[in-house]
Amino acid sequence: MTKLTLPTVLTAMVKSASNAADLAADANLLLGARRYVRAFMLLHCAAEELAKYFMLEALARKMALKAPINWGRFWKRIRSHDSKMAHAATRLEAMSAQIAPAKLDAARAGTQIWSHAGTMPRNQALYVEIEEGTVRAPSDIDWSIGVKGLEALVETLLEGARAVGTTEDEIAYSLKRGAHGDFLAPYLLQLRRWREAGLSEAEATDRVKKIWALTTNAKIRNSD
Repeated sequence: MTKLTLPTVLTAMVKSASNAADLAADANLLLGARRYVRAFMLLHCAAEELAKYFMLEALARKMALKAPINWGRFWKRIRSHDSKMAHAATRLEAMSAQIAPAKLDAARAGTQIWSHAGTMPRNQALYVEIEEGTVRAPSDIDWSIGVKGLEALVETLLEGARAVGTTEDEIAYSLKRGAHGDFLAPYLLQLRRWREAGLSEAEATDRVKKIWALTTNAKIRNSD
C-alpha cells in the first residue's frame, strides 16, 4: 500500500483547500444567477474536498507525532463518502462556539444532506434519471433550500481550513503549534456534547471511538 511523505500530505492539503475555494467561487456565480441546480453540485464537491483536507490534517498530525499509521485503512477511509461526512461533521461541531447560531444551524443542515442522502443529491443535480417509467431532470427538483445548507457548510469549513493554513509553511507551523491539543479537541468536544445530551459515558465514548476510527484509525484512551 502506498505510503505518503509529510511534504506530500501538506501539498495535498493545500491543493484540496484551493480546489474547494475555486468550486465555491464558481458556485457563488451560479447562485447569483439563481442557477441552484449546478450550484448545489459544485458546493457538494467543495464540501467533499474540505472534508478531505481535514482528513489529511489528521494524518499529518499523526505523522508529525511519529504515530503508527495503517495505510490500508487510510486509503479506504479517504475514498469513503461516509468517512468524509463524519470528519466534516466533527470538525463543524468543534468550531461551533465561534459560529453565529443561524449560520451554524444552516451548516448542520448541510451535513444532514450528506448523512441522509449521501451522494444521491449530487448525482440528481447532474443527470436525468429514469426509474420505473418516471423521468426526472435536475431542473424538476427545487434546490433553493438545500443549497443554502451546503453553502453555509462550505463557508464554515473554508474558514476552518484557513485557520489551520492554506500553504505548506502555514500548515507546518500549525502542526508544531498544537499537535496534541488541536488534534484531540474536536473529539473531546463531541464527547462532551453527547454527555450533555443524556448519553452515558460508555455510550458517548463508543460513538466518538467510531468517528475516530473512521477518520484516523487511532484509539481513544480514557484519561480516567
